[in-house]
Amino acid sequence: MRGDQPAGLPRRRQARSAAGRPRTATGWLVGLWLAAAAGALMWAEPARAQPLAQVLTDLPPPEGIADAAQAQSVLLQSRQARGQLESRQRAALAECATRFLVNRCSDDVQRQFRLATQRLNGLERKADEVIREDRNRQRAEEQAQRERDQRERATQAPQRESAARQRERDRQAEREQRERDAQAREQAAPANRARYDERVRARDERLGTPVAPVAPVTPVAPVAPPNAGKDRPSR
Repeated sequence: MRGDQPAGLPRRRQARSAAGRPRTATGWLVGLWLAAAAGALMWAEPARAQPLAQVLTDLPPPEGIADAAQAQSVLLQSRQARGQLESRQRAALAECATRFLVNRCSDDVQRQFRLATQRLNGLERKADEVIREDRNRQRAEEQAQRERDQRERATQAPQRESAARQRERDRQAEREQRERDAQAREQAAPANRARYDERVRARDERLGTPVAPVAPVTPVAPVAPPNAGKDRPSR
């Protein structure tokens, strides 16, 4: 037995132990490198799913919806953003399948997709609420206007009826006046004719023209108006 060999240890076992020391150190270095690479991937993977949130950057917050017109525009933008979000989710999950930490990447993509979907749902609920409130307000205003119109018609109905009766009385008075004027002209026609003949005879006498005898004028009986004997509307 040599002096540099431990007592009681076979030579073959000592050789294996001496050869194993460098292999153990190399293994530690490889393990540390893999751990560092895995840590870097763990920190990098969540950032790869971040573009999902960029779909919502142009959308306003729910409290920023001011009126029904903006709410309609927000609903349209939300539908478009939802389609883009689903497309990016599928692309991000497909990219996660090529990564080192597939499950961690996929979970982060699903989490961000869920948060973005919740925000879209809240935004659409607020837009629907604004539109519903605007419609209710318009219906209330239309109902109030109908009620005001009904009250106004009820108030003006007696006045319109009174005005209609007055117009009818005025038309009746005009008809009666025209009838009286026509009767007076008929009654005055013989006297007018006699005065005319008298003037013609006086002129002929001045000029020396023979004058024809004037026929006696027969008075004309007064003509009754067409509605004589009928009841007239009370004034």
